[in-house]
Amino acid sequence: MIELHLCIRLSRHNRRSLLEAFEFVAAWARAERGCLGVDLYWAASDSYRFCYVERWRSEDELRAMLRSRHFSQLIALTELALEFIGCEFKIISETRGLGFAADVQGEAEFPDHLAETGRQKTCNRC
Repeated sequence: MIELHLCIRLSRHNRRSLLEAFEFVAAWARAERGCLGVDLYWAASDSYRFCYVERWRSEDELRAMLRSRHFSQLIALTELALEFIGCEFKIISETRGLGFAADVQGEAEFPDHLAETGRQKTCNRC
């Protein structure tokens, strides 16, 4: 899986209109082959810092998106931001659940709500 992380700072004057534009681009991305999901959020520490995250199944599918109009539209939106903070691609080769922490700690005991099934679960939305 590969994640695209894009962060910008918006002004209070165009915050709403840019959010709507990013929501439109996110809907477009979700419809593309290989897109596993898109999340949009505001940073807890800065109410004008906006983050846009796409998750892609494979590098080939991400590369196809990077050559598409979708990506051109995404980059064009950053030009309307007060500040471009950054864009990065995170290549994720493995994801582990709480069982990993238990193995490292050498403990097998978890609270009831994190028992055997919780050890295997991962948060695909984070």
